[in-house]
Amino acid sequence: MPEDIRKTHVLNTIANYFGFDYDALTPLSDHRALGNFLDDANCPLLSATRGHKHSVNLSNEIKVTEGSQCLVQFKVRPDVITPENVHTNIFLSSMIDSPLDSLYYMIKSVFTPALRDNKSNSSTNQQIQTSLNELEQILRAVGKKSDSNSTIGNVFHPKDEINYWIDIAQNTSNRSKDIERAKYFLELLDPIKADFNKLENLTLTELVEVVDKTQDAYDELWKQVEHDEYPEQRMKNLLSITSNAFVQTVQKQLSNIDLWSDSKDSIKSREYLRNGATICEQWSLSIERLTGTYWRNYNPHPWKGEPFKATYLLQFKKRLNEIISIRSSYEQSIRFSSTTNKENLSPKKVFAPFMNLNAIQIDPYTDSQWYSAMNQFENLMTNTDRDVAKQLREHFQTIRSNPQQMLVDFKRYSDLIQRETIRKDLASERELLLGQLESDIRTLTDEFNNLTNGRMGVGGKKSITRGVNRTVIAGLLDASRQIETKVNNIITDGEKLLGDLSGYARVASLAKQLKQDLINWRKDKFREWCQDTIHAIDDPKQELRFYFY
Repeated sequence: MPEDIRKTHVLNTIANYFGFDYDALTPLSDHRALGNFLDDANCPLLSATRGHKHSVNLSNEIKVTEGSQCLVQFKVRPDVITPENVHTNIFLSSMIDSPLDSLYYMIKSVFTPALRDNKSNSSTNQQIQTSLNELEQILRAVGKKSDSNSTIGNVFHPKDEINYWIDIAQNTSNRSKDIERAKYFLELLDPIKADFNKLENLTLTELVEVVDKTQDAYDELWKQVEHDEYPEQRMKNLLSITSNAFVQTVQKQLSNIDLWSDSKDSIKSREYLRNGATICEQWSLSIERLTGTYWRNYNPHPWKGEPFKATYLLQFKKRLNEIISIRSSYEQSIRFSSTTNKENLSPKKVFAPFMNLNAIQIDPYTDSQWYSAMNQFENLMTNTDRDVAKQLREHFQTIRSNPQQMLVDFKRYSDLIQRETIRKDLASERELLLGQLESDIRTLTDEFNNLTNGRMGVGGKKSITRGVNRTVIAGLLDASRQIETKVNNIITDGEKLLGDLSGYARVASLAKQLKQDLINWRKDKFREWCQDTIHAIDDPKQELRFYFY
C-alpha cells in the first residue's frame, strides 16, 4: 500500500512538537479523527493532546485541561487535504493550560509585534492594533482572575508585574485591603514604570540610571510595612525577569555593532561593551547585596532563601568580558609585535573564527561553538604570543626590585597575561608577584589585629582618620572597610593573574579568611554599638538623650 503523504506530514508534525519518534505514532495512522480531518472538507481541525508517558490523544474538538499540552492543526479553507495543499491549507497553533492563555500569548508575542512593525500607517491597521491591545488587556485580566494561584507564571517582564498590580487595584470585586495594598505597591513602582515601558529603546548610559532606580524601588517594595509583605517567591521572579530584561536591552544596543572590525568605530564598540559589562556587574552586585545582606538582616521582613544570583545575566557578563579581553589582548599584542608580525595579524585574519557567530547571544547550544572559536583564535596568536612573552619578560626584569610597580604592570597587561603561552612563559615573574601578594596579606592582617586591639596610631602605626563630628566607632568601621577593599583587590587580581599557580590556593585562603574576619568583626562592632546606644537612650544619666515635644 503506497504511503499517504498527508498522514505522514500530520503525524510527523505532532511527533516533532512533542519530541516523540515518528514510529511511536504510526499506530495513529488509522485513527478516525485523523481520517475525518484529512478527508472531510467540513472537518475544520485536528487536536493532538499529550497523554501519559509517550501517548497522544487525537480529536476533532479542542479539549485543553490545566497542565496539558495540545497542538491544533486547522484548515484555512474547508477543503479535503491533498498532497498538493497539505503545506498551504494547514495552519498550526499550540495550546498550554487554557485557550484563553494561549490566545493571550499569541496576541502578545506574535500578532501585536507583527502589526506594530508593519510599515503600513492605514487607519485600518491602527484600528486593529487598538482592538488587539484592548483584547490583550482583557485576556490578561481574565487569565489572572481565573488562575490566582499561578500568577507568577504569567509575568515575564517588569511591565507584566506592574500590570498585575494595576489589575488588582482596578478590580472592584477584590477586597478593599487588597486594592489598597496594590495601589501602594504601584506608588513604590511608579518611579521605574515609564523606564520599563520604553526599556528596549534606552541607551546604555540611560540604563545605568535605571539600574540604580530599580534597586531603590525594589528595596522600598520589600521593606514596606504599611501592608502585607511582598512575597519572597514573587520577588525572586521579579529579580529574575528584571535581570533578563536588562540583558535583552544591552543585547539590542550591541546587536548593530561590529565587534571584530578595526575601523574608526572600534573604540566606540569597546566603550559599548564595557558599558554593557558595567551594567551587568552593577545589577548583579545590587541584588546580591539586597538578598544576601540588607534584606536578610531586615527583621520586619527577612529574606529567608539563598542570596539571589541572576544566572543568565552573570553568563552574559562573562561573555562580554571575554570579548573585551580578546579585543584588548589583540591590541596590546599589536603594540609589542614587529612589523613583520603585524602584517600577519590583520583583524580579518585573527578574528575570522568569530565572524559567523552571534557572540552576544548566550545559550547551551552555541557555547561549544564560542569556545571552539576562542581556541582557534589562541592558535592563530601562538607565534605572536611567544614574541610578546619575551618582551614582557625583559620588561619585568628591569622592575624586578619594585614589586608594587610589577603589580601595576601585571594589571595593565592582564588580558595578555591570561593567554596560555604568555602565562606559562612568565611563570617565574608571576611567582614573584604571588610572594608579594602574600606579604601584603600578612601586612593587612597585622593592620586588622592592631585595629581590633586598639593599637592603631600607637608606636608609629597607621592612625584612624577622624572628622569633627565622627565617632571613634565610625572611624574604626571605615578603617576596616579600607582594609577589606585592599583584600578584595588582592583576591580579584590574584584570581585573574595567578590562579593557576600551585601556591595561589594558600594565598587565596589567607585573603578570604581575612575578609570574613573583617566582615564578622564589623557586624559584631555594629551590633555592640546599637546595644550601647539603646542603653544610653534609656539611661537618663547618660549624655545621649532624646526629648519629644
